[in-house]
Amino acid sequence: MLFCPIYFRETGAVPMDSECVVELARSLQTTALKWLKINKIDDSGFEILARSLPKTLVHLDLAENNITGGNISTIRSYLQSNGENLKELILDDNLATQYFQQQESSSLSTVKIVSNSSLAGIFLRKEDYFGLQIDQMDDTGWSLMVTELTKDDTTYRKMNLRLFDKFNRNHLNYLETIFGKQCRLTSLIIIDWLTDKSMQIEILRMLKENNSINELEIMGIDFKTLNELGKLLENNNKIKHVKLSQNSLSDEDCIMLANYLKNNQVLQSFTIDGCEIGDIGFQAILSSLPNSLSQLESTSNQISDKSLPTLLTFVETHPHLKQISLKESGINKNSSTPVNASDLMAKILEITNKNHCICQIGFD
Repeated sequence: MLFCPIYFRETGAVPMDSECVVELARSLQTTALKWLKINKIDDSGFEILARSLPKTLVHLDLAENNITGGNISTIRSYLQSNGENLKELILDDNLATQYFQQQESSSLSTVKIVSNSSLAGIFLRKEDYFGLQIDQMDDTGWSLMVTELTKDDTTYRKMNLRLFDKFNRNHLNYLETIFGKQCRLTSLIIIDWLTDKSMQIEILRMLKENNSINELEIMGIDFKTLNELGKLLENNNKIKHVKLSQNSLSDEDCIMLANYLKNNQVLQSFTIDGCEIGDIGFQAILSSLPNSLSQLESTSNQISDKSLPTLLTFVETHPHLKQISLKESGINKNSSTPVNASDLMAKILEITNKNHCICQIGFD
């Protein structure tokens, strides 16, 4: 299947001008496109394009346009006269609603017409990223999602999983299927607003059997969940990129996680973003990260120059590092325990430069 979308991104909501529409229509007449996405055309522009759309099209995405209900007859006419091979048509939500209200004929049943924000519309676009707010899912939606995400030819590789208290625990079995042996996902973001963290623990346990996900980011985590994450990272040789975001982690939390990380030999990047980590926790994690690590990032934490000696040891013992970033709220000066920060930084930069490692460290 040829994937050949066309994107027109104009500033604001200004539609494509008439000259562009005419030129595009002329070009389309000589193509054999199978996939086409057009943005920012209005009613008059669509009337011109509809007469020139190639008969070879199997997928047409008109979701991000200014086409009104007055052009439903033009859409219907195109489908009847020129859309003989078309299988999939995506419309914006309002236009799709109006279309379904006016459409009475069943003669176009071979064309799957869906609204832009529906699950069916999301999957028809065959992107690589999927955002899932699972408290809004019903059994029909879950079944569709499981079918799509476990296909051998699925294009989806990234999932943003948002957990809310309205989540039905009975739907955990769907997630277990998604993360199972047929899983094709490579990146998972878990955003947790659950009061009951036990469901997040169950999801992390599911990932122990997963062989495809190599990037994991978690937002919203407590001590028990962090303990489960540690167990996962200790024994999993697939997850190579970990990011902890917007989690309030104590020194005790970091020390516990560090004890698990000591047994990990595959991590390549580790990011701590906005987790309020202090020197003791940061030093514990630094001392536990494997030699395989190539990227370390810490932003918006509470690290002082007391950690510079440990950071120096870290760069000395991790020759494969390619990037270190401690910029936003990077390192604060600690007057109670003075260290020669400039001398330590000079040594750190000397080593990182020798190893061709990008080193970005900010001081507050």
